[in-house]
Amino acid sequence: MPDHEQEFLLNLYNKLWENMDSKEGRLWSYLSIYGAAVALTFTAGHYGGIELYTLIIALALTMWAVLIVLNANWWYYRNLLIVSRIENKFSATLAGIIPKFYGDVKYNFDRLYRGSLLVLVIIAMLLYAKNLWEYGGGIRRIHDMWVASWLGVIYCFLIFAITFCVGQNETYLSYFYRTKRALLLEGGGDQAAVDEVASQERNSVKSISWAIRALPLLAIAMVFFDVGAWRNQMPCGWLLGLVVTQISSIVLYWLLVKPPDGKWWQRRIVQWSLFNASLLITLAFLPLGLRGKLDTTKTSTEADLQLLEDQLQNLRQSVTSLEEQGIRSQRSLLASQLSGYMPRTEATQQFQKLLADQQAYLTKEDAKRLFITKEKLQDSSKRSGAGGCK
Repeated sequence: MPDHEQEFLLNLYNKLWENMDSKEGRLWSYLSIYGAAVALTFTAGHYGGIELYTLIIALALTMWAVLIVLNANWWYYRNLLIVSRIENKFSATLAGIIPKFYGDVKYNFDRLYRGSLLVLVIIAMLLYAKNLWEYGGGIRRIHDMWVASWLGVIYCFLIFAITFCVGQNETYLSYFYRTKRALLLEGGGDQAAVDEVASQERNSVKSISWAIRALPLLAIAMVFFDVGAWRNQMPCGWLLGLVVTQISSIVLYWLLVKPPDGKWWQRRIVQWSLFNASLLITLAFLPLGLRGKLDTTKTSTEADLQLLEDQLQNLRQSVTSLEEQGIRSQRSLLASQLSGYMPRTEATQQFQKLLADQQAYLTKEDAKRLFITKEKLQDSSKRSGAGGCK
């Protein structure tokens, strides 16, 4: 191998690994932001009373995260396939360093990526089930057309997200083995090697295809939606039409997630158009099917509010009357308690008058201090005379 070709392959080899590291780094950066964004969204929605509006944002962020994980996994195995082809050029040098079976790369899911996808799917389904159960399980009721329409939007978005993500996974899987077959044929591989790649593709479809595995997710989403419609007293005819439309969506889903072929684009455009049309029909079922019930509920709600307002007004009048009676009772009680007392000014005047009346009389003690008896006067005179003779 010429030196310039060898240098080119080595540089390409390094760039491929750098590309894989860069993809993985961006993935984990987004997932960390995703967790904070979902927590902030639902906290704001809970305290702002807009849980349904924030749910669609959380589902969109989750779908975006799933697509990023799928793309990162695809780029990893696609680059790993090219890396293995470069390593095969240096097989003699790498003997005893890299096992030969590493050179036969098969499409799979990295364990960490697989765990991340599982967590994301669980988060999305729990958020959806929680809100749909609140409106279908008796905790809340669908009270107007706007809420009914918004629940339909959430349902349709989740079905669309599941279908789109499953289709992306199947497409990546098919592209990988198409690329591997092309490399084998361009490298002079024989038919046996190509048949072996086809066998590997079939095994990968069995092990990592989401086409069948996503059906329970679709069933859960549809059941929660149907239970909500039934619990809110949707008429049986409308409910039956809703179920038929959902069955048609599942059939179209199965066609959409099939691996692409030569006429993929023409057929896929028609299939996606029909699938989206079935979702739009489903979206219209809930508000239209509950329209009569919502109008009756609105009228009864207005009557109930008027009744509550009248009761509140009567209660206010009763409270005012009781307060006035309480004030009068307190005044009467205070007056009875103070009936034996006189005002301060009157008491002062009475006391001053009493003092003035008492000044006209002398008590016995005062008289003793002011007057002296005749006997005491004579005794004083005798003592004075006796003292003078001496």
